[in-house]
Amino acid sequence: TDVYSDNFFAEMLEKLLGARIGDAGTTAAGTTVVEDFAAELGSEIHQVDGSGLTRSNEASPQEVVDLLLGMRHAEASEDFIEDLALAGREGTTAGRMRGTPAYGHCRLKTGTLTGVSNLSGYCFNPDGKAMVFSILMGSVGSTETAHAYQDKIAGAVAGY
Repeated sequence: TDVYSDNFFAEMLEKLLGARIGDAGTTAAGTTVVEDFAAELGSEIHQVDGSGLTRSNEASPQEVVDLLLGMRHAEASEDFIEDLALAGREGTTAGRMRGTPAYGHCRLKTGTLTGVSNLSGYCFNPDGKAMVFSILMGSVGSTETAHAYQDKIAGAVAGY
């Protein structure tokens, strides 16, 4: 679900987590599993669905960063990071960040709703240092303008 941001698949995955780990194959049971897992990693995200297509999902940039930092130490860390879109080359980030240090050096996840544009992930600078960041933008008048600012910020992070 990460590279191509397939919302239907994300929602079904959430229900599968509810069925396998939680109490039932429902969105509610799946969100409990995900929130509990995030809490184990030190993040207090709140969600009501798996796709992200609701304004009721709540997380601050710090909570997203806490989750991403926690995932760096999780058993599935390498697979998780590799499954995120490669900046400028894959999925919802294809064609973005050209000419910035982020291009080809960040693994990212986007999130978009009307008036909302988010970009979070990991950037790897030339020294190999991993930098984690989260940009959550609400009340966005232009997604294109939001992307331009996000791309500059990701470039600054990757170039640090």
